[in-house]
Order: sequence, then C-alpha cells, then structure tokens
Amino acid sequence: MYLVLTLVLLWDSKRTDCQPRQMWIIATAIPVIYGGFIEMIQERYCHPRTGDWMDWLSDCVGVVLAVGIWIIGTKWHERRTAQ
Repeated sequence: MYLVLTLVLLWDSKRTDCQPRQMWIIATAIPVIYGGFIEMIQERYCHPRTGDWMDWLSDCVGVVLAVGIWIIGTKWHERRTAQ
C-alpha cells in the first residue's frame, strides 16, 4: 500500500510545478508519517489491535522500494525518449 501511495505522490508531483527537492521530501515524508500515525492510533484506540513498530518499518520499506522503482523507471523513460 505504501509503495503505491509513494509512487502516486511522486507521479502527481511530477505533473505539478513542484521543485525536485520539495517533491522528494513530500512524497516520502507523507507515507512515512502516515504509517507511524496509523500505528499509534491502533495502539491507543483500536483494541484488540496493537501498534507494531515492525509494521511501520515494513511501511518504510515500501516507501524505499517505491523510490527505487521511481528512479529506475525515470532513467529508463529518459533513455527511451532520448533515442
């Protein structure tokens, strides 16, 4: 879920007039903060569910994978359109 969320945020920020540095900060920070927030809410208010830091870590791994996919896909697209 967080992999897809990050890819959608990166794709959407590419369509806007967002600065590259700002794009990366927003597209990676939102899913990471959202994932941590959801885990805290589950721990505090959603009994018998519990917040799990390993679950939040897996959310972060999804964000990192999305960034890797985005970088590889962007470079592939640039090479393909340059030909």
